[in-house]
Amino acid sequence: MNNKESLRVLAYLKKINYASEKTPEQRRIRYIKRRTRKIYPLDLHFCEICGAKATEHHHYSNPIEVDKFNFVCHECHIKIHTSKKGDIKIHTSKKEV
Repeated sequence: MNNKESLRVLAYLKKINYASEKTPEQRRIRYIKRRTRKIYPLDLHFCEICGAKATEHHHYSNPIEVDKFNFVCHECHIKIHTSKKGDIKIHTSKKEV
């Protein structure tokens, strides 16, 4: 597969992904998450709960905003979503650029 074909395949996959987002709200959330990953990469950050290497952003605002999230590892992110509210304490201050 040459470069032109691979770009065509990527564009098609992107189109399919956007097609699955039915509402403007879903598209807005996807855009915000994409911007968050671009502005705040996970490379140099650690989980704010256990100290392991951060692999995800946990958005704690509703509606979702680009600068309101925590750096967490996958295991802690699962714990946050499966635990009762208030069981896991994480810092929720605004991130600095």
